Amino acid sequence: MKEKDRRAPWYPRGPGKSAPDEAPRASPTYEEIAQRAYEIYLARGGGPGREDEDWQQAERELREAREKAARSRP
Repeated sequence: MKEKDRRAPWYPRGPGKSAPDEAPRASPTYEEIAQRAYEIYLARGGGPGREDEDWQQAERELREAREKAARSRP
């Protein structure tokens, strides 16, 4: 019997990576959003109750930054 192939999903350059001549992804990854949301949480002094706002702000900031970078590419 053959054992099932249990390799991780194939990413040509790793998850979220693009070659220098490729446009960046329009959508940020979960990990990128989570990291930025955590930075926002820390910047506002922590405290519970605003997790959704932090997440949405992080998504918006990352998406806008990518769109701006895409527009400035030649």
